[in-house]
Amino acid sequence: MAVANLKAQAQPAARRGDKIAPFIELFDAAVSDDLNTAVALTVLEDVVAAKKINPTQRLAAIAGMDAVLGLVARGSRVWRN
Repeated sequence: MAVANLKAQAQPAARRGDKIAPFIELFDAAVSDDLNTAVALTVLEDVVAAKKINPTQRLAAIAGMDAVLGLVARGSRVWRN
């Protein structure tokens, strides 16, 4: 479910030519490859470090990746507004 939501986010981004779409595709490929967490975490780190991508898009992608990997507890201060 979380991967589908992340893919749904990436599809409009790809049509607009946003820079985040390739990261989403790489993350999806890693997760689909027998949950290759090593590659998935590398992609997540790349998104965090990508300074040329809109911060709102980066945060949305990070939240989506976190929903798949479950790194941060949902009730924690990290995801509160």
